[in-house]
Amino acid sequence: MRGTGKTVFSGDNIEDFQVEILGVLENTGPKESLILARLSGGPLEHTGVMQGMSGSPVYIDGKLIGAIAMAFPYAKDPIAGIRPIEEMLRVDITATTPAPAPSRAALPPGFASLASLFPARPPAGFGDTRMTEVATPLSLSGFSAAAVEQFGPQLRQLGFEPRQGISTGGAPSDQMGDPAKLQPGSMISVELMTGDMSVGADGTLTAIDGNKVYAFGHRFLDIGPTDLPFTRSEVLALLANLNTSFKISSGRELMGVISQDRDTAVAGSLGKRAAMVPLEIAVTSDAGRADIYRMQMVNDRLLSPVPVADGRLFRHRFDHASGGRVERRGARLD
Repeated sequence: MRGTGKTVFSGDNIEDFQVEILGVLENTGPKESLILARLSGGPLEHTGVMQGMSGSPVYIDGKLIGAIAMAFPYAKDPIAGIRPIEEMLRVDITATTPAPAPSRAALPPGFASLASLFPARPPAGFGDTRMTEVATPLSLSGFSAAAVEQFGPQLRQLGFEPRQGISTGGAPSDQMGDPAKLQPGSMISVELMTGDMSVGADGTLTAIDGNKVYAFGHRFLDIGPTDLPFTRSEVLALLANLNTSFKISSGRELMGVISQDRDTAVAGSLGKRAAMVPLEIAVTSDAGRADIYRMQMVNDRLLSPVPVADGRLFRHRFDHASGGRVERRGARLD
């Protein structure tokens, strides 16, 4: 059985790739299965399954059957696990509202690492047949290499692959974009922080139902109800890698909000704005010169306290202020 997938290889152009269905992996999780498929076409024979392809929709005879979600680590061939669309559509964006973030930024008792805040990411299968979620490229701008290296192992445990953020002209636009520019197969970026320092995670849009959107085909952080802004994203280049190839992309204008982050998909709404929290870092040198860095970060009960309360994330960024003072000013998160 053969089908067609859709994803972006360059710019915002959605292109087809070919899909050959190999079989079904039953019971990979509670009431969950995966469709095993071989991909071909475009650059895939050279790159294999790429980071950033998570959520790429797959069709058979014009009917949407699911989204690219899983892959074999270090595989030479572009073989992927497709998340059935029925499992993605179980995510109800109106199910619950996010719990309020704490009124003051504080890490939970016993906090050891970022990875300890979120559920573990179990593979599908075991041994040589073990599949893992296609890693999510995480673009970081304004952070030093030392800071990224320090937190890199924790980010990888969460299913991210940290990358240097690349911009083609400023931060993502704060203007709400035209929903018509998004189609199944479009790239999106979930923006965790914007401003002088930024953090964004890239994936692919699977389906649009009215103003509802479904993407990724797997969890983001599995934090349940949330309020995360997402932008339209454009692919600047593809980089083939012996470990895992990936898309290099850049966020554009705001498109809406991710309101549910579940095991089988992220889901949200077009045309809505997320409630963001201002974060300001004042760096005063020993000579008395002050530099101010201003950001907006997501308002989430788990994510928001980390950059405010854990100064290690910024420490290396401001090493030039040795002998001076670094002050983080996070607004009340209520």
